[in-house]
Amino acid sequence: MVAFKDGHASSRKRRRKAAKRNAHQRKVRQRIREQVKTTRDQVDEKKGLPFEDLLSMDRIVETIGKVGYEFRERIYPPWVTLWGFLSQVCSPDSSCNAVVTRINAYRTLNGIGQCSVHASSYSEARQRLPEELYATLARDIGRGLAAQSRGNWLWKNRHVKIVDGTTVTMPDTEANQKAYPQSSNQKPGVGFPIMRITALFSLSVGTVVDAEMSATKGKKTGELTAFRELWRSLDPGDILLGDCLYDGYGDIAQLRGRGVDVVLGMKQSRARDFRRGEQLGRGDHIVTWKKPQFDKSRMDRETWEALPDTMRMREVTETIKDANNTYRTITVVTSLLDPKQYSKEDILHVFGERWHCEVDLRSVKTVMGMEHLSCKSPEMVRKEVWTYFLAYNLIRVHMARAADEHDVQPRHLSFNHARQAIGTFTLAVVGVAPEKADELYRQTLTSIAAHRVGNRKGRAEPRKIKRRKGKYPYMTKPRSEAQNQAEQGSAP
Repeated sequence: MVAFKDGHASSRKRRRKAAKRNAHQRKVRQRIREQVKTTRDQVDEKKGLPFEDLLSMDRIVETIGKVGYEFRERIYPPWVTLWGFLSQVCSPDSSCNAVVTRINAYRTLNGIGQCSVHASSYSEARQRLPEELYATLARDIGRGLAAQSRGNWLWKNRHVKIVDGTTVTMPDTEANQKAYPQSSNQKPGVGFPIMRITALFSLSVGTVVDAEMSATKGKKTGELTAFRELWRSLDPGDILLGDCLYDGYGDIAQLRGRGVDVVLGMKQSRARDFRRGEQLGRGDHIVTWKKPQFDKSRMDRETWEALPDTMRMREVTETIKDANNTYRTITVVTSLLDPKQYSKEDILHVFGERWHCEVDLRSVKTVMGMEHLSCKSPEMVRKEVWTYFLAYNLIRVHMARAADEHDVQPRHLSFNHARQAIGTFTLAVVGVAPEKADELYRQTLTSIAAHRVGNRKGRAEPRKIKRRKGKYPYMTKPRSEAQNQAEQGSAP
């Protein structure tokens, strides 16, 4: 005899399980709300972790909802984990143990009670947070500050965004080598994985508006490929500023179709004859570019056919003498065709501002220490880069506040001093009454505004160092092989 299950009983069982699960989820959500409220109250009363005023708990929770991440009550909630990661990239001691020590000090000052002194829970908390959360926060703060730029911070009342690329290295692990292979001219075991970063900066306030990360070799890993992904962060009316790498007919035509103008260095391979075209002045004319022949290695047929057959472009050239009394010629191409609104001098001036991107990359890599990353997996490496960009953008927010209060240009302020001043303020404000903390912050902004960068126009510096450092020879074989040789008594 075959026994059939009671369908009604089975349905009732499923409903009971669903009701039990929903009740449990409601309790979890209620605990999270209570934890958020408790921690928010504590944060409002005390300070101790960096950027709490700018990267508030409410903003982090809102972004968590935007990226669709679900979390539960833990010792390291997302906001504490992010604040800890920010302190890690901003501190000279960037170890996880040092972060846990800082978080425990913060918990003790706020009467929460200490957690484990071991860093494993904190490391797991960093891994749990999605990469999109780090990226979204960094982009939103960078774009938001750029959009709020004062009129006198803009160029010709227009937003200018600068694009450039750089590379960083990371620990030599198998996973990192697979995702970001080292240079092919280095032997296995003696090099480091290399990541290419292509970044878009705001000229007015210096924030990272967007960035793309890729390997340095392989198909579709070039800087131009990453640059095209960054078009999502270019708005109609923007001006793109870049070097001659970005001087391509297809890219310029598509950007102009989006309402984006360009000011770019001219490729050496592009023909130039200032005796032709519509003359606007000496070394200044408008010419007609013709669409290049189809090349499947550059774009697909559909994209190529959608490009205009011709395009009017303005070319500007000038011969200048640098600090070494040597002459060099600068040639710029731009889609800004109106000589009355944009004179030759205006075009050359804004092209000279492109150097800010080099300085901004140096600020993140050298000043903040992003040249060599510390994480051992590709996903965590990308999170680390976004955390550096997030910290950098938050420092830029403080600099913009100082510039606004003291009526100076954000670009005239020293980033390195701002970073030092904010770090000092974060330490000094711990345990201070709110009214005293406000006074300390106003003094911090005054200090930031007082330190201006020098006039570096035409400066020439020899690429040499005086101090000799590095007494050990370079490694020429994997460490394991050198260790075996040393154990056998031979010289490594």
